Amino acid sequence: MAAHITYLSEEALTEKFGRNLQDREAKIQNDLENAEKSAKQAQATLDEYKQRMSGAENEVRQLLDKARTDAHAISARLKEQAQADIDQMRSRAEANITTAKEQALGEIYAQVATLSTEVAGRILQRQIDAPAQQQLVDEILEQLRTTKS
Repeated sequence: MAAHITYLSEEALTEKFGRNLQDREAKIQNDLENAEKSAKQAQATLDEYKQRMSGAENEVRQLLDKARTDAHAISARLKEQAQADIDQMRSRAEANITTAKEQALGEIYAQVATLSTEVAGRILQRQIDAPAQQQLVDEILEQLRTTKS
């Protein structure tokens, strides 16, 4: 009878441990499968992240290229506008100089004509000899110098 109890105890223990081992083996197998699934998902997520990063890098590169192109175009336009402004200012300055020069020459011609007429009038008013005529011209020139100052 003791052998029979030992056999039943062994059988009960073997059945209990066998079930525990099978359960444990099933759990380990399930954990391994879950780990493989998680690794595949992680790899897929990593691949997707790499693709997005690559796309973002390309987009940044394109944006930088466009920004450089735009900056060069703006710079060229600003240089052209500045040169046009300079040319326009130069033309106005030259026109102003020409006008001022013509006006100054006109005033000089008018003064010379007035002085010439005055000198001729004074000469005609009196008959003078060469030294008196020279003195008259000197007086008029002196008068002209004082008028300019």
